[in-house]
Amino acid sequence: MKDRIMDALQKFSKAMFVPVLILPIAGILIAVGNVFTNPKLIEVIPFLDNPITTGFGSILSASLVPILTNLGLIFCVGIALGLAKTKKAEAAFTSVLGYFVFIYAMNKFMELRGILVDPEQLRGSGQSIVLGVQIL
Repeated sequence: MKDRIMDALQKFSKAMFVPVLILPIAGILIAVGNVFTNPKLIEVIPFLDNPITTGFGSILSASLVPILTNLGLIFCVGIALGLAKTKKAEAAFTSVLGYFVFIYAMNKFMELRGILVDPEQLRGSGQSIVLGVQIL
């Protein structure tokens, strides 16, 4: 029994490896993008004070921030891919569909219960917008 539990935990930890591996890379590149657009650094380092470097930094940061804002979806697909023995594409696709059903069902449940807060006042409410849907 102990071996079966350990095997299951090892499979799950291997499945978590790919989504977790992406996070530090995205974080470092976002930080590099922020360096190129930081007004205080632009004053100190004249090389950064041109539209090419600031534009590059803006594009780099803006294109990678969605990785951090959509972690739920990334983990959903990554774990499904990692745990599937065969038909990995079908597992990933099904996991995305399940994720969509989950977030829309949560939104509808919160709407029916009357606990959705005004989208302008999300900060501190425990609610957030994920893929355009307000969820808990």
